[in-house]
Amino acid sequence: MKRIAYLVLPPLLYCLFIYIVLKVFGYYLVGFLIAYFVPPAGKESIIPLLTSFLKSQGFGSFEAIAIPVVLITATDMITAFFVIWNFDILNYIPKLGEILLKLEKKARKFIDEYDLAKNTYFGLFIFVFIPFQGTGATTASVIGKLLGLENVKLFVTITSASLSSSLFIAIISNYLSSYFKNSVYSVLVVVAFVLLLGVIAKTIKRYYSCIKHFCETQGFIRKNAEGKGHSNDNNRHKEDFGK
Repeated sequence: MKRIAYLVLPPLLYCLFIYIVLKVFGYYLVGFLIAYFVPPAGKESIIPLLTSFLKSQGFGSFEAIAIPVVLITATDMITAFFVIWNFDILNYIPKLGEILLKLEKKARKFIDEYDLAKNTYFGLFIFVFIPFQGTGATTASVIGKLLGLENVKLFVTITSASLSSSLFIAIISNYLSSYFKNSVYSVLVVVAFVLLLGVIAKTIKRYYSCIKHFCETQGFIRKNAEGKGHSNDNNRHKEDFGK
């Protein structure tokens, strides 16, 4: 019975969520939520556009920040819940299984590239916080399940990362919308800022990878040198014994 509830409840909750948004705000905001699932759209583009749209409709700064944060975080929460608690059976659902298989390949690549097997929850938090395409709640959920992380902790990590990221982008977007009348400029600035964060994160990652590689190489050289030293000592002992 639990398995059926886990499988059916998230889609029903999201449909109810969409219905409430439709009744309260109209079909415009539902369009933003649908666009959120369509590549290459993501937090870095949807939130600035949504913030600018809300301000153009007469909403204040608080609402222009709070509404996008709630909408995007709720979407990520429901998506993460659905994938995490149904991961073992999603592969058997037609079409959805094929999509999940592609995500698994991408997830394994991220795990190897960013060494997420060691960083686990903190690594996943950063993974979701920096909103590149393909680093959303769905991929993070797949990565967490592949790493064997505990369901509740994984869900809390993804939700908190989505909330933090959405709030961060919404605040920047609200600030930029005061200076740019055209919302496209706000999107471009946010995307550029996100790219900068990504470059910084990759630079730090490569720096530590180089340090790690250097230390491993240095250790290997020392080990070989010690091995040769022991070998020379053994040869000397043999020579002394022969004499």
